Amino acid sequence: VVKAELFMSRTIDSILSGSLSDIQLIIVNDGSPENDLEIAKRYADNYSCVTVIDKNNSWLCDTRNKWMDIATGEYLAFCDADDIIHPYMYERLYNACKKNQTDIAIASILIRNQPEVKEWSLKLDKDVVYTFDEMMEKKNTKENIYFVWVWNKIVKTETAKKVRFPIEYIGRSVVYEDIAYTWSLYSYIDKFSYCNDAIYTWEKRRRQTVWTVSTW
Repeated sequence: VVKAELFMSRTIDSILSGSLSDIQLIIVNDGSPENDLEIAKRYADNYSCVTVIDKNNSWLCDTRNKWMDIATGEYLAFCDADDIIHPYMYERLYNACKKNQTDIAIASILIRNQPEVKEWSLKLDKDVVYTFDEMMEKKNTKENIYFVWVWNKIVKTETAKKVRFPIEYIGRSVVYEDIAYTWSLYSYIDKFSYCNDAIYTWEKRRRQTVWTVSTW
């Protein structure tokens, strides 16, 4: 989190109220000049599953690498500080991984671009399990958009840690760092679970203070 005080409580609440309760929630304060750290500490004081890391600002990629280093759960998930998790998202993805014996599960998303709310979905009638070759065929199609983002997925932790996010340069975050990470990650995965539910809400904002996939 950095300059996320207006949104982060809603995001954290959506995670903590989820149906998958056996979780570890790591909140990293990336040197925010606002009240992000104080908000995060209040959650840590009230929830034993919450861990807070306070660090100097080093942008998104380095921050993600640092919290991945201390993640201890069987699977891990990324969440931006201004987005919303559906109550059963992580349980839904976790069950898909177990059922299909995959190291990764991917969800469709809901994009909220105020005042318009638009759902982007693959429009399939059922969940899908892709092989590695089938996933590679999606790379240059419109469906690729679901596979490049990191925050609409869960990934087996030991697999996720095999890849690092690219280090920033000249004090700015690498743009589309998700692509550099996800497509490198996929080289370690044989098959992929896709869940057709739009269970991650991306709050699309034109502001640089909440740093997500791109600079808006």
